[in-house]
Amino acid sequence: MVDANPSLTVAQVRDILRTTAQDWGPTGQDIDYGWGRLDAHAAVKRAGSYPGGTAPAVPGHVTFSGTLTGAMVEHSFTVNDPSYPVAITLLMPGWTGSNSPDFDLYVFNPDGTELGRATGSSRQETMAKRVTQVGTYRMEIRAYSGTGEYVADVSAGLGAAPDLPPAVAIDEPAEGAVLSGATTVKVRAADDAGVARVELAIDGGAFADISGSFDGTHYTYAWNTADASQGAHTLTARATDAAGQEALATRNVTVENEAPQPGLAHELQKTGRVTSGARDANLTINVHEAGFVDLTLSWATRADLDFYVYAPDGTQIGRAYTLNNPERFRIDTVRYGAGAYRVRVNLFDGTDSDFTLGALGFRQETYQSAVTPGARNMTHQRPMAYTGRGRATVGWTGSSDIDFYLNDPSGRERGRAYTLNNPEALDTNIDVTGAWSIRVNLYSGSGGAYTLRWTVPEAVLS
Repeated sequence: MVDANPSLTVAQVRDILRTTAQDWGPTGQDIDYGWGRLDAHAAVKRAGSYPGGTAPAVPGHVTFSGTLTGAMVEHSFTVNDPSYPVAITLLMPGWTGSNSPDFDLYVFNPDGTELGRATGSSRQETMAKRVTQVGTYRMEIRAYSGTGEYVADVSAGLGAAPDLPPAVAIDEPAEGAVLSGATTVKVRAADDAGVARVELAIDGGAFADISGSFDGTHYTYAWNTADASQGAHTLTARATDAAGQEALATRNVTVENEAPQPGLAHELQKTGRVTSGARDANLTINVHEAGFVDLTLSWATRADLDFYVYAPDGTQIGRAYTLNNPERFRIDTVRYGAGAYRVRVNLFDGTDSDFTLGALGFRQETYQSAVTPGARNMTHQRPMAYTGRGRATVGWTGSSDIDFYLNDPSGRERGRAYTLNNPEALDTNIDVTGAWSIRVNLYSGSGGAYTLRWTVPEAVLS
């Protein structure tokens, strides 16, 4: 790929490999098949913008999925080229009724004789056999222990596959998300013969063609929710293939754009003066939403100034009294609550001094949801109107391993928390405005409920 286009970045190579891969298993990226089977021929063509060309011959591929609630389920497939072996992978992504689930696989030739079987005891069974007969092969999936979901992926010299309709999904914003300001809608679409057009509509209105906004993974739409009414809205994505077949996906969201509040600011600067005759100066910082506030006191003389911070109930909660200029202190406003915080600036030593007290406000938001083996990812999106430092933590109950990933408005990953810790934590640096997102992922285990606490830059001070 780099020989075909030496200007490619690592991220571009990765995206081309993902988008040209042949999707296997469930539609889209999944825990067992990833992005699908690598198509090196298509990747090199895409990298070098090469037209035409014939890809190497590969066997056909078909996937069967469902839920096995009884003793057995049957599927069939037709082989018309016996020069390729029959290779089958059986997966159990979810199950009930047993702590040791076990599905087995049996395959029968067109003449009824058994071709082969896979009867291990893991959640993944595989079988590969050379074949000599053309015709319809029968596959039995049998429940040895437990019941639940299955996916059976078949590779063989299959007959011509039917032209399947496209698949489409809205990945962002999340279902039920509360949105404000500028929001990026991200749509994922795929088709066995290629997607011809992707569109988006809001509340049943006219579809807008977003086919030209493809970023390598998603088709994107910039939605300014300030132009929408307060309350519930429905987003509808539509994908169309070359044969005119369509698929739809919807997302239900809520718009809550707060009216501007006079006197509020994310960053404040207050000035004052201390003298030998008036050594203390008192300032008030009104905190409207809990999170944290960073205070910075600076002055121009060689004097030594300190400051003391008092909670809304009058309790002294901290002080900055080193020899530094500036002096700094962080207020944990989740602990002490919203309200009026008093800051007492003190001339400890030296000449009369003018000073500036700067305050940066951040608020903590809480999101609660769940991940399961059938829905391993949940995305939480937050439009950012300001830049600044923050922090995110995800905690959960149980013994699963849950990770999370931070993405900027362009979709680029900007950080991840993927240790074995519970909770997982990540310091976040919001350096551009727009819709940032956190994707919570079930890495292993049975999943369950989690709580995401995200401290973000926000207009909370006066």
